[in-house]
Amino acid sequence: MKRSRAGISVMFMTFIAVSILSTIFLTYYLYLTQQSLSASEAQRIYAEAAQEKIEVILDRRGRTILVNNTGGIGAVIRYLVGLDRSGATASLWEPPNPIIVPAGGYVVLVDDVNATFPEGELYVMTERGNLFKAIPGGFHLEIEAYPSNITLGNASSTVITLKLKAALLETPEEGVILVVADPSGCMMTNITTTTRIDNITYSTTTIIAASKTEEGWICANPGVWICWDWTYVTFVAEPTTMTVAADVSAVYITETLTRSDEWIEPPEPITLTFTTRTRTTMTTPITISARALDYWDESAQCFIWFRVLNATSGSKLAEAGVRASAGTAIATTTETTTETTTPTPYVEINVIEDNVEGEWNDEKIINIEVISHNGYEGDVTLSYSENPSDIIHVPSGKDWGFNPDRVTLSAGGSASATFRFRIRGNGIVTITGSADPPATVISDQFTVTLIE
Repeated sequence: MKRSRAGISVMFMTFIAVSILSTIFLTYYLYLTQQSLSASEAQRIYAEAAQEKIEVILDRRGRTILVNNTGGIGAVIRYLVGLDRSGATASLWEPPNPIIVPAGGYVVLVDDVNATFPEGELYVMTERGNLFKAIPGGFHLEIEAYPSNITLGNASSTVITLKLKAALLETPEEGVILVVADPSGCMMTNITTTTRIDNITYSTTTIIAASKTEEGWICANPGVWICWDWTYVTFVAEPTTMTVAADVSAVYITETLTRSDEWIEPPEPITLTFTTRTRTTMTTPITISARALDYWDESAQCFIWFRVLNATSGSKLAEAGVRASAGTAIATTTETTTETTTPTPYVEINVIEDNVEGEWNDEKIINIEVISHNGYEGDVTLSYSENPSDIIHVPSGKDWGFNPDRVTLSAGGSASATFRFRIRGNGIVTITGSADPPATVISDQFTVTLIE
């Protein structure tokens, strides 16, 4: 059955009366009428519109939009739409030239470069009249270091744990990131003093040793007198030169020598490669070692910074610091003595499901693993936070939220729990907890995507 242009007009005007997007659809309606389309052509547009499927990923920090065409038909971006629900208004940006997104392809729009982003909730409107909401995307990187305080003696070492969380890596290209350690601020200073004598005058004296020569006769009568003469030298020596201080008003000068050394060995960099739409959590032990110095300052303190860098551009994406303090010096012997600090117990939370998606008010359950590290024993009470707020809704009742909300860990063991909620928006939910007896709890996250 064919629909008349008047029928299409009524349909659009009815929608305009009840929608806060009236400006958008009125503009699109005028576009259709200007093309003098027949009812059959309009039906063709509706059929094609049904095939459009576009994923819009918004990176607020980078001010970019990835428009990814996952449907079976090419699309043309007609407008970027900013929706203000509180004020029931909408604003538009229209590109000066058509932006074509081929089937299976993508385009990247950058605010103030090749596009202008309207304020409010961001949508992409295609030429066929479809609206696609931008969901939070880009990359989200976090790095945590535990313990955050360590003590090292001369030539000693200790082990820390790095946890890197890379979430919602929505990018059309593969990438490599580096985790590098910077202990350049860890300097130890040794100050020594020497004394020299100044303002002394010297005199030189040559001493010639005395010599004495004696001569005489010796006679003997072994039956007949026999006599002979003799010569005897009592002392002979070469001249000797001696230098002595002639001025006793000497000045004693003290000189100070300052020496600085890096006392932390830089750990080796870590390389991590990620691909499109990857979410990963990497936990790795790192050995931090103090150098063997012939002196040691037990008051030295510094920060070792672990930085996550873009391997191509070198830009900093995230960082975490560890405070290092110099402990008791180890006595120097003929053999190298190494002192290893026992790692501090802590708790790690691991969310099994990285991504959860569904429609408004859909019920979802995720699985959680709580893990003991370095011999921790005790109870962990689970909790959560949202970014932004109102991503999920947890109704009251024993069947909602965490089950159980408090788990008990044995040394080196683990415990399981579930988290039940309803979807209300897009964003990231962080699962964390508090430990009894107290210990650091390393949190984990999952991404929520609302399908509209």
